Amino acid sequence: MIQTFTPNDVLKNQSGELSREESVLLQTLMSEQSELGEFAQTLELLEEQMPKLIHNPGEPLVQRIMVNLRLEALKS
Repeated sequence: MIQTFTPNDVLKNQSGELSREESVLLQTLMSEQSELGEFAQTLELLEEQMPKLIHNPGEPLVQRIMVNLRLEALKS
């Protein structure tokens, strides 16, 4: 039987959802098929850059939001 993989399988592999055998097969296929390999590289790059994309609003902003939520709750 021929095993086929999709970009979804690459995601599953990175999250540890594939069996060891499937992971080995996928790694082999990614080295042979540039599309899946490029997809995996893009995912790795995104994971590396993710912390730069997440902004920490800081405590003062969170407190202002909480005050506004309380005020809105009192209006209801």
